[in-house]
Amino acid sequence: MSWFLVRTKSRQEKKAQVNLESQGFINYFPELARDNGRKEALFPGYIFVKNEAGPTPFDKIRNTYGVQGYVRFGNKLTLVDDLLIDSLKDRDESLVQKDIYEPAQRVRITEGPFKNIEAIYLCRSAKDRVILLFNLMNSKQRIEVCDNIVRSA
Repeated sequence: MSWFLVRTKSRQEKKAQVNLESQGFINYFPELARDNGRKEALFPGYIFVKNEAGPTPFDKIRNTYGVQGYVRFGNKLTLVDDLLIDSLKDRDESLVQKDIYEPAQRVRITEGPFKNIEAIYLCRSAKDRVILLFNLMNSKQRIEVCDNIVRSA
């Protein structure tokens, strides 16, 4: 058996997943879990739908709320092998993005307007950014910066 690659409407992967499941379709929507508890799509705008034995109800899947249509190359539908889906499922737990810093750990900003400023790491935020606390004119200030410009102090 294979899986179809289905394009979802913008930011409606979860809606498509729920609606496909309610119609009895097996589907898979891999997500990336962040340390702050938020999850985001590993492949934004796409979901995998299993092709069960027997005729596939193409119109029923295509007309599902949240689904935009099938991914095609010319007239051929994009099929994904079971082995790829199985390997993605096996790696689901390893997709969690780990913080390399502990809360309250001292860090140093290496680039930008705050270069060489020492700060305190608070937490990771969405989109590969971190929230830091630093002292500016005897007042604690929170800033959000790219995680790739922060190093251990």
